[in-house]
Amino acid sequence: MDPRQAVILGLLIALAATNAAWYTLYNHSNSNIAHLVQSNKELNNIVEELSNRVRNLNDQNTRLLLELRDLRSRYMGLVNYIRQANETIKKTLTLLNILNNLNTTITTMYEYTYKHAYFTPATRSLFQPASVSDLVLQITGTPAYTEASWRQDMVKMYNWTVKNIVTAPDQNFMAIRDLQYVKIGQDKYIYGFTVDIINNYIQSPVETLQRHAGDCEDLAILLGSMYKIYLRDVGDAWAMCLIAKDIQHCFTVAYVKLHKTYILADPAMDFYVTSSSLDDALQQWLNYMGMKRSDIDRAIVFNNIVFEEGSLSQVEGAIQAWASKT
Repeated sequence: MDPRQAVILGLLIALAATNAAWYTLYNHSNSNIAHLVQSNKELNNIVEELSNRVRNLNDQNTRLLLELRDLRSRYMGLVNYIRQANETIKKTLTLLNILNNLNTTITTMYEYTYKHAYFTPATRSLFQPASVSDLVLQITGTPAYTEASWRQDMVKMYNWTVKNIVTAPDQNFMAIRDLQYVKIGQDKYIYGFTVDIINNYIQSPVETLQRHAGDCEDLAILLGSMYKIYLRDVGDAWAMCLIAKDIQHCFTVAYVKLHKTYILADPAMDFYVTSSSLDDALQQWLNYMGMKRSDIDRAIVFNNIVFEEGSLSQVEGAIQAWASKT
């Protein structure tokens, strides 16, 4: 073979080999590029998905921040409300304490003044036999009913009252009545009442003995209390008040059951009578006062246990009913 042909053949073979190599490299490069392109697409998808997630997270974070801000605003509003409520509660508690104190004070004044100013069932508390037991012993020499001397003892207690207690009119006295209540929760509070200025003050026996003075009802309560503690379970005693157009007057009525005897004792008017009939004793008193039964508009009788108010006949009936149970 011609050497030149051999060289040319070698060059052709080398060229063919080189072309094959380049083709192989080209195909491999294309494959890699395709793979890279695919990988890039997948990476872009992942990045996009991550971007979406981040965007969603940002949106969620924004909503969360807004919700937190709203929640904080509400919380601070609640805190301020609680603070205001605490101040209100403090003020309310202060007002309630003031109301309670006023309520207690007015109630105490009402209970005290009402029973001393008006003849009501509350006046029974002013009829106090136990408070004069020592005085009865001092006057009679005996603490209780004595068969042999009961008549003299009843007169002694009457005479002691006439001699030692000055009959004197009352001074003006302020009384509370007609309480009006308002309900707050479970409690009632006084929001209104009436104040009366009256010229009558009903005394207990202790008050009368301290003053050594009193008007007709004060003497009647004192003597009635002495009679009741003296008679104990063998009789009874009451303060009785008769109210007419121009007069209101009180005296003591006692009943000695063992002897079926009524005593009407009026220390303020210097009158004392005993009788087997209450009607007769009252009639004698009316005659003494120059009055008639028809002059009496209303009558009241009471002691520490009972209270009755009505016409003279009704009150007489009540006394007789109580006397029969003694």
